[in-house]
Amino acid sequence: MNRLLLGVLLGALAACGDDDGTTADSGPPGPADSGPSDMSSDTGSGPPIDCDAPATECPEDAPLAGLPCEGTFTCPYEYPVGGGIEWSFTCRDGRFEEMLLCGGCAPLPSESCRTPFEGTLGGGVVEIGPVGTEAFRPFEDGERIRPEFGAQGLTMFFFRVRVDGEDLPGCVTVSASASLDGVPSAPSVYPVKLRCGQSLRVFTIYPTNPCEFRDYPVRFEVSVEGVGQTSGDLVLEGGMCPRGIEGDAGVPDAG
Repeated sequence: MNRLLLGVLLGALAACGDDDGTTADSGPPGPADSGPSDMSSDTGSGPPIDCDAPATECPEDAPLAGLPCEGTFTCPYEYPVGGGIEWSFTCRDGRFEEMLLCGGCAPLPSESCRTPFEGTLGGGVVEIGPVGTEAFRPFEDGERIRPEFGAQGLTMFFFRVRVDGEDLPGCVTVSASASLDGVPSAPSVYPVKLRCGQSLRVFTIYPTNPCEFRDYPVRFEVSVEGVGQTSGDLVLEGGMCPRGIEGDAGVPDAG
């Protein structure tokens, strides 16, 4: 299958979100994605998330690690991917800390939306950083990362997006590509929901599979339409490809 066509198809799948662009929906398909990201609380109906004012009780929807809060309290939520997973946020030292207790569960996929921002956000800053339960931080130049392998034989680059500025949109179009060893990749384009300027896990696909035990240079380019773009260099630790995935296979052919 042509890599550009694959990127377009993945983007089309991600666009199947909600009409108002604000309700939780399943994000771009990933290896462990199994349904919509329902961020509802087990503690009852609390107030909505306030991105600036510190929370003093459990928000109605799950907050983000690093958002401000006051006091010491823990908020359990139902993890939307799989069952029997303990997921909570604890207010400690003025910030929410995320706790995810499970064996090998994946970070939540990004939430899709149907009304991406079409204007221009003056002075907006775009950053991307690692996925996980820690508060968002941008990638460091030359940071070492590991590959993520999908069930269809694809190797993916996972990341989170953060937009900084005033009057932040809640739904944006994200375009991302990641070259590997100097080989360019087709861009992946998704409508992505932002919460307080941040996304959940987003991904793009590498052009080849890094199966040799060596370092692979990665060059990422990510843009948020109407806001800005970012790019940088990382180092991918190669090797340990699952059985059946070959290093020179690239994106599998449908035929």
